[in-house]
Amino acid sequence: MKRLAIELVAILGTVTSVVSLFLQTPKTFWSWVLLVVGIGASLLAAYLSVGSWRDEQPKILRSEEDIRAYLYAWISGSGRTAICTRDMSWAAAEGIRELLRQKAAKGELQLVMPKEIPLSRSLEQDGAETFYYPELAYVVQSRFTVRNLDRIDSAVAIGRQVGKNHHVVELGTSDPAFFVAQDLVEIVRRLGQIRGS
Repeated sequence: MKRLAIELVAILGTVTSVVSLFLQTPKTFWSWVLLVVGIGASLLAAYLSVGSWRDEQPKILRSEEDIRAYLYAWISGSGRTAICTRDMSWAAAEGIRELLRQKAAKGELQLVMPKEIPLSRSLEQDGAETFYYPELAYVVQSRFTVRNLDRIDSAVAIGRQVGKNHHVVELGTSDPAFFVAQDLVEIVRRLGQIRGS
């Protein structure tokens, strides 16, 4: 919000400068062009700033159905996907289970969980990579899904409970939190390799 306010004040300053220049100069064709272009560019900049700010706001999911619909949309069009989850309770609906089965069959699904559950075992049989960490006796507090692993358009959706709602923030590779999530998946994967050898 602070960044948005700073950008809008800067745009207002630009408009003020253009208008004051217009008022102090003789009214020629070019002064009118400068006024129209300056105000138009300022309006476009304000529109883009507000749009960027809105995109950065967390998505508020108010029900389990909202969470399922969001996650379905988030991973359905993506390539390789890594999901760090506590118990996959959000995957109860058949539609999302079928999507996860399809991704597993294509080798596009990684699951990071504190322990094995029947659904993760089934997805593993379908082709998913599963990484468990029961020996840590700790449940990772973050819940996130990385889509398009190992691609330039990779992104992570990080969810957390806020009151009765679930807030989700989407971050791309320009955000350091993306790499924290990616590193966590890789650390648990490598721990599984060490344990398995």
